[in-house]
Amino acid sequence: MDKLEKAPKEVLVDIVKLAQKREMKGSNGGWKEFLAVYDKKIGVSLSDPARRSTEALIAFLNTFSDIDDLKFFDKVAEKHYSLEHIEKKTDKLSPEQELVYKTIGHPQYAQSYSFPSYEEGWIITKERKKAKANRSNAMIAIDCEMVLCEDGSDALVRVCVVDRDLKVKLDELVKPEKAVADYRTNITGVSAKDLEQVTCSLQDVQVRG
Repeated sequence: MDKLEKAPKEVLVDIVKLAQKREMKGSNGGWKEFLAVYDKKIGVSLSDPARRSTEALIAFLNTFSDIDDLKFFDKVAEKHYSLEHIEKKTDKLSPEQELVYKTIGHPQYAQSYSFPSYEEGWIITKERKKAKANRSNAMIAIDCEMVLCEDGSDALVRVCVVDRDLKVKLDELVKPEKAVADYRTNITGVSAKDLEQVTCSLQDVQVRG
């Protein structure tokens, strides 16, 4: 927690908002439950983290002790520090790098795309230094359609990959390993019937990727 106590307020606000979105709870419950105890005078009437003091934000985060929660907080903080690193770079950013920078710098990015990259199986690639002549401008876009399983988890049901020229590199239906509760057909475009003859698994797609 020492790292968080020294973090800028904008980082703390981001973490608390993410904790709210994920319905994370510390020893005093979620954010609003914490406020009801921490500030009995104002309570939840002022629940916007951005309008709360740095001390209040830190006090809330200090109620967490679960190792996975703490790792998640660290990852969000690391994202902010990575942005600062990019901003301090003196080298001119390529159009592709600038696009990445603008994407991860968007205020909604951390809230929607902070995946549990600290968990087993996740690989974070390191930045490589290459001569300008060897830099690649290749880009791909990946879209993953997910269904809701009976145990409450999400499972991949379709994956599509296109390159920067919108040429389809991969478009595959995937057979979920768990029982499906909701195919979310209005979003995924996939129904149970579409998967009747499908044998491709998540592992198969990972190998092909």
